[in-house]
Amino acid sequence: AGCHQRTDGTALQTIPTMPWKLSRYLEAVQNWMGANRLKLNPSKMEWLWFPASRFSQIIPSLTIGGEALAPIESARNLGVLLYVRLSLEDHIASVSRGLSYRCDVCANCGLSPLRTRYAQP
Repeated sequence: AGCHQRTDGTALQTIPTMPWKLSRYLEAVQNWMGANRLKLNPSKMEWLWFPASRFSQIIPSLTIGGEALAPIESARNLGVLLYVRLSLEDHIASVSRGLSYRCDVCANCGLSPLRTRYAQP
């Protein structure tokens, strides 16, 4: 299992052959945290299931500390919006909305959104 730590949490990226293996990994993380006087909050955990086939309707159940974790439809990881359909449409739409807002703010302030501090007059 790959593990990426950030200031806001940890992302586990794994391709277990069986979903119960991922639950076992999560239990190991919870045990390690408990041994180091940290608490894992299952209600703040998110997980995405990317099925091998887009037609697969079987979603495994994951548990940690006896509590079932429900899968989510999308999540932001390192600034990219991931969606269960494995499409970047939602991420592109989100970035476009943010860019449109910033361009409007620049226009209202009399600034050109395309001019940078390095541009020659």
